[in-house]
Amino acid sequence: GKAGEGELKVVLDQLGSASDNIMIRHNLVVFRNGENALKVLPPLVDSIPEARLNLVIYHLRNDDIQEAYNLLQPVEPTTPQEYILKGVVNAAMGQATENADMLKLAQQFFQLVNEG
Repeated sequence: GKAGEGELKVVLDQLGSASDNIMIRHNLVVFRNGENALKVLPPLVDSIPEARLNLVIYHLRNDDIQEAYNLLQPVEPTTPQEYILKGVVNAAMGQATENADMLKLAQQFFQLVNEG
């Protein structure tokens, strides 16, 4: 967090304002543990794939499982991170709603990561 933010400050000093660069704004949210996530990340979810994943993590950290689930629905996982996040979100949603099918789906996501 702090180290990454320090490195980013060096880049910002060279480039100018963070508001002009969407990747820098995204990374600042990540380095600052979700600060300004609801303001910065939603407009970026279709242009920066990690923005959607980081917004899902933000919602999980803030106990908004439904919103995390909704955001992750259109994602077809291709990376270990996406499979893990799909597993975590489905496990959380399955537990919250006592839905055994979602828990089973979560288990399948985790198993796919293990096999990869």
